[in-house]
Amino acid sequence: MNALLKTTIRRAPYLILSGTLLVAAATAGEAVASLQGHLRQPSALLVDYRLLPPHTGADAIRVLRAALGADIPAVLVSGECASTLQASLRELGATMLPKPVHADVLRQHLADAVLSGRCRPG
Repeated sequence: MNALLKTTIRRAPYLILSGTLLVAAATAGEAVASLQGHLRQPSALLVDYRLLPPHTGADAIRVLRAALGADIPAVLVSGECASTLQASLRELGATMLPKPVHADVLRQHLADAVLSGRCRPG
């Protein structure tokens, strides 16, 4: 497990909303395998844009949505310039939040996604 993922998992309690279940994974494949054992699908996806090459967070969102058969709201977190990701964001209907993201901002975007079934613009 890489250091970034360990840090994210360690900080996860700050992101958890009442009644939520957090499933953390290093790859889309791991996430799909972990989610297949759950009785319900995720209410929202929180994905980092930079994953192990050659994959991106946009790829992971596509894989997870296809595997779960649902257009699950997604929040993409990235240190990349938003303008370079605009085509992917439009296609996915995902919100992009620039790093670093304050926990309260991230929590609000996830809550919006869960409550409305979609994400507001980042």
